[in-house]
Order: sequence, then C-alpha cells, then structure tokens
Amino acid sequence: MLEEKIADLEGGEAGLAFGSGMAAVSAVLIALTKTDDHILCSQGCSAFCS
Repeated sequence: MLEEKIADLEGGEAGLAFGSGMAAVSAVLIALTKTDDHILCSQGCSAFCS
C-alpha cells in the first residue's frame, strides 16, 4: 500500500519500501547477482553504515 501511494505520487509504475538504506542496497545486490557471482567492494563502500 505504501509503495503504491509513493509510486502514484512520483508518477512511477511501482515502488519498493525498505526499513533501512542497507536493506535497499542488499535487495539490489541480491536481485542483480547470481549463484557463484562475486562482488568486489572497497572499504569506503560500506563506511556509511558505521
């Protein structure tokens, strides 16, 4: 329901809502990676979570 209302306000087709920014980032990474894929990230990449 929340996602639908925000999508309507923004003129989008659909939307997703997450409890935190890290949850949103994790969802994107899970959606874009497949079994046996690797993700390389520098230390600065996750520094904003501390």
